Amino acid sequence: MTTFRNHLLNEISVQNQGDLQQEYRSIQEGCALVNRANRGWIELSGGDRATWLHNLLTNHVKTLQCGEGTYAFAVNIQGRIVFDVHVFARASTLWLEMDRVLIEPAIRHLSKYAIVEDVALQDQSETRIRLGLCGKRAGDVLGHLGASHAHRMPLFNMTEFVWEESTVEIGRTDFCGPLGFDLWVKPAIAERFVEHLISPASSLFVTPVREEAVRVHQIEFGIPVAGSEITDEVLPAETGELQWAVSFNKGCYLGQEV
Repeated sequence: MTTFRNHLLNEISVQNQGDLQQEYRSIQEGCALVNRANRGWIELSGGDRATWLHNLLTNHVKTLQCGEGTYAFAVNIQGRIVFDVHVFARASTLWLEMDRVLIEPAIRHLSKYAIVEDVALQDQSETRIRLGLCGKRAGDVLGHLGASHAHRMPLFNMTEFVWEESTVEIGRTDFCGPLGFDLWVKPAIAERFVEHLISPASSLFVTPVREEAVRVHQIEFGIPVAGSEITDEVLPAETGELQWAVSFNKGCYLGQEV
């Protein structure tokens, strides 16, 4: 996994030769490939998973159907943010997608409330290579790869397609402002998948970009990032994400819905 991530970083450096302005334009006007190795995910299983998690987050979870998702915060008793998370409903599990540095704190926080409920949390971050595709043409590129419906996906929804007989999961997160998708790619195909995306022979015209170009867009679109705009000193209202992350039709107090 580490070898592949280093390889991808090298590809990004070689392809763009330090042209940050070109990378910025690729996100705005074309399709950009992003190394999302800084993202991880927790798999939540068990019969009580949806109602239990619903009581612990600031947004609705228990009504999610397979393929649907949401964005939410977990908060402490003072109402300050413990972590932010994308929740995706799968057929028999929930996937909790977040910054990797938050995985262990999130598991510790959530585990405090797993008393008699039928739930289990497992860090699955090492089972997939994490990539991102963003920009005006991101949906079209995914369509060429096999996800013909990607450009019509609602925000925070999830789907999958098959590439080289391997399933690739995608979630629309608009992670830097423009149309954007997170991809979960199995390690066995990851290098070939990336080479296909950026090869001139594929005619997909995907440009690898560095984190700096992504961060510029996040700042311009006011997207908060864990560790800077989102910390345990921040209240949900201070993030500018209330419309996406907080439902005012539900509440929670010490893990119990009210």
